[in-house]
Amino acid sequence: MQEKDIYRNILQQKGLKVTEVRMNALKILDDAEIPMTVEEVFNGLRSMLSTVNLSTVYRTMEAFLKKGLIEKTTLLDDNKFRYEYKRVEHKHHLVCIGCNRMVAIEDCPIDDNYAKAMCSRQGFELTGHRLEIYGLCPDCK
Repeated sequence: MQEKDIYRNILQQKGLKVTEVRMNALKILDDAEIPMTVEEVFNGLRSMLSTVNLSTVYRTMEAFLKKGLIEKTTLLDDNKFRYEYKRVEHKHHLVCIGCNRMVAIEDCPIDDNYAKAMCSRQGFELTGHRLEIYGLCPDCK
């Protein structure tokens, strides 16, 4: 199966209209090591599709969010929404408070039993978790 067919199938399964912008935006987010801003996705799309508009990318991100294809997050003191392809396995990140550089952490330090117990104590149902550890990168120290 070709790569485009994979993204086409994902969009169809979620009931979304299949367009070049959506297939390429999904690929960009899927290939990204760290969450991306709309502007970063837009710049990636511009290199593939010169006619794409920033407003189209915003609408695409909202459609992906509503269908559960991506996750939305913000960083401490960044005030920018960032989007990440929602995978079965999840990632956590180290974030530099100096330059906002992000590095993915491969291992998950949060045990499922711990997360379930934390939720249970407050009457929550566990649907997932995210961890961001803040510090200074080697360039900013």
